[in-house]
Amino acid sequence: MYCNMKSMFLIGTLIPRSASFMVNSKNALAASQRAGKALSSTTSSTEALNIIFGGDYAGQSATFSSIDGKLIPVPEHFVPESMIEWGQVPNCFECIVSEDILQNDDSSSTLERHVVNIMPEVGCGLDNLDTMATKDTIPLSSYEAFTFENDVKVATAFIEDKRRVECVFVKNIGNDVDEKPELVRMRVSINLHENNQLRSSIEIAKERKTSNASSRGTIAKGGGLHASTVTSLVGKENSNKPFCNVEGTQISAMEGTWASSNVEVELDSEFWSSEESTSFSLPGNILVRECKSPQYLEICMLLQADDNDEQLKRIVVKYLLDSTGNKLECFEEVKL
Repeated sequence: MYCNMKSMFLIGTLIPRSASFMVNSKNALAASQRAGKALSSTTSSTEALNIIFGGDYAGQSATFSSIDGKLIPVPEHFVPESMIEWGQVPNCFECIVSEDILQNDDSSSTLERHVVNIMPEVGCGLDNLDTMATKDTIPLSSYEAFTFENDVKVATAFIEDKRRVECVFVKNIGNDVDEKPELVRMRVSINLHENNQLRSSIEIAKERKTSNASSRGTIAKGGGLHASTVTSLVGKENSNKPFCNVEGTQISAMEGTWASSNVEVELDSEFWSSEESTSFSLPGNILVRECKSPQYLEICMLLQADDNDEQLKRIVVKYLLDSTGNKLECFEEVKL
């Protein structure tokens, strides 16, 4: 959804093709035993979290099935009848996200997030858009933050009371030498069942920062939110070409040898195809993998080495889920 995403952060146009595959348990076990947090600074600093969170973001939020990875369009009860009749049900919501890091009396901090989803409209409704607002409060201590090469940052949390895993991948994108880089992020949310299995839908939001100051969800307060305002915040090109309409990266491009720190692992076709685990390649270069034995959930972002290099990298956030507790690994792998 962002204008001219040509840098290393997102490569949806490199090898497009949607796919869902299975993961080989033997190779998965070998991969799970390599060093975690490689090639990153192992930070969970307030400074990094203050960059990743806070202020206003505008973008699009899409939902994907955890059964087959397919895109789930906006529910029809949110869509005007005329759009349904003409087969124009949108694939995602446009959204405005406001975040504040609040200081509590006990010196702890809380992330307060307001999400305003914009309802699809036509005709006169475009002059006064309906919205649906939600509010989340999450202890900031729930998050771990990591910084990688080229200033890619990741924040992730396992939110116990909601049994939700959230990963936020952040990068400054420079569209042109003369343009100020904009902060963009992919925000992935997955709710797990009590047995830690992936059964709920996968939510992916692609957002760009529009203000360092948070509006605290008041953008539509009192009515009068115009479609042109939303388009300006989201970006015209992004509104016309939603990220969720671009298919995921072709999985065959990831077959081969990957290196993390000084450890090399062969991720061949069997790694991506087994009865033990399920893997989805989703729009926005997000990969979600669920393995049953050993039990883990992996959320990956695919990257390019640099603007002029098609060498693949992936940043992996991996939660080992077992009876002894949830163990986090975050590392970067490069395809050789």
